[in-house]
Parts: sequence; structure tokens; C-alpha cells
Amino acid sequence: MPANGTLELLIAAAKEGRRIIREYATDARDTKPGRKGDGSLLTQADLASQEAVCTFLSRNLPGIPILSEEATVGQANLSAGPWLVVDPLDGTTNFTRGIPFYSITVAYLEDGSPQAGVVMPATQDYCYAAAKDSLAVIIDDDFNRTPIQCKSRLLEESVLCVTCDYSVPAGREKWWQWIDKLKPPTCFRLCILQSSALELCLLAEGKIDGYLHPTDKPWDMAAAGLIVQQAGGRVFDIDGGPWSVNKDGVIAVSPGVTDLLSIVT
Repeated sequence: MPANGTLELLIAAAKEGRRIIREYATDARDTKPGRKGDGSLLTQADLASQEAVCTFLSRNLPGIPILSEEATVGQANLSAGPWLVVDPLDGTTNFTRGIPFYSITVAYLEDGSPQAGVVMPATQDYCYAAAKDSLAVIIDDDFNRTPIQCKSRLLEESVLCVTCDYSVPAGREKWWQWIDKLKPPTCFRLCILQSSALELCLLAEGKIDGYLHPTDKPWDMAAAGLIVQQAGGRVFDIDGGPWSVNKDGVIAVSPGVTDLLSIVT
């Protein structure tokens, strides 16, 4: 890992994105979002936040390549060397509808393994954070730290977030299969909250019990997946194997509901 203070730099970078997103949310510059090639929404806030976050990272962690959701890049080999992975606005649909559930995510990876990660809710004055060698915490803007931990509930008591990228036919089919297998009474409730990173952080905080997405990308899950692990949760690929940011999709669960793997894989 680079010099001491990497996690603090990731937090500072996320704050740059938060500042920009709040400006756009306040003056309603994004009333007419565009669409990307996959049909998902793209706003000027996404792009402006990306510029602010990546500029800060390039200045303070020079020489480390950056993979960001809205940047046009070739195939990134995240398995080799250090990387910074950014989602400048996770939850764009929520942002455009005025639903206060969207975030900025920043992760530092070494040889494909997340070493530090930050998920910052853009409407709040705190972030979720973890490093490979420490517990997951909530850190407020005064740098007060509160440890967080997954809760252990039974599957039939669980609340699960199950979502997908609806523009991907294979992912949509997998999502329907999961819904059919996990619907109550197998679990207590299913929900869709439209922000991958924040849903994973709700799992780390013990507020939900599982999160499944068949096609999540590195920027969706690199930071938040590490936070779940450091909060005592378990993270897998969509076949129930070891989780990797180089493979699309993720299944993350609290310790009490790992038996859902035998149902969905």
C-alpha cells in the first residue's frame, strides 16, 4: 500500500465528489439526464464528480492508474499492480428522482485485492470505510469512528436486496431466478434500493442481511465488498466461489444466511 494515510486520502477524494454532487442537486442542473449505450442514466453530476475525484487522486496518489465508471478505457487488468477504482455517482436513478440514496465510492487495490475502500453517501456527513487490516467503520466529517458489524439472523428472518442491470438479458434472467427462489417465506422481505455500494454498506451495518447482483462491476463493489468483509460478512461470486473484482456480479451475506448459497447457486 502507498504511504500511510491512504484511507484518509480516499475519504478526501470522495468528499470532492460529494461537494460537486450536492451543488448539482441543489440547483437542479440535471433535470434531463442522458442515457449511456446500455440504457442506464448519465448526468452532468456523474461526469463532474468523476473529474473532481480523479483529479484529486491523480494529484495525491500519482502514478496509480484509475478505473472509473464513466471514463472510456480499454480492458483494465485489475489483477496486476496497484489500482484506484471509482464510482463517481452510484445510484444515478435515485439522484435524478430526488431520492436521497446515492453515493461516491473509492477503492485502492493491489493485485486485484481491495486494500482500502470508502463509500460516502452524498446526502450525509459521514462515510463507510475499511482497510484490509482493520474493522469496518462509519467515519463522520469530524473523523469520529464508529465500528459496524453484520448481524446474524436466520434466512427466514432476513431482508435481502436483490437487483440487476435490467438492460442485460442474462443478468435479468438470473435475477428472476433468484427472486423466485428467495421470495417469502424463504426470506422475510425482498427489496431493490438502486445503489449497489450503499446496499452493501447496509449489510455491513446490520440493517439488511444479504445483497445479490448478477452483473455488478468493479466500481460497484470494490470498496463496499471490502467493507462487508471487514464487518464480518461473507462475499462470493455469483456461483458461490471466491469473490473477485475481476468477475461480474456478487453475492454478499451476513453470517446467519450463508445457507442461501445452496438455494441460488
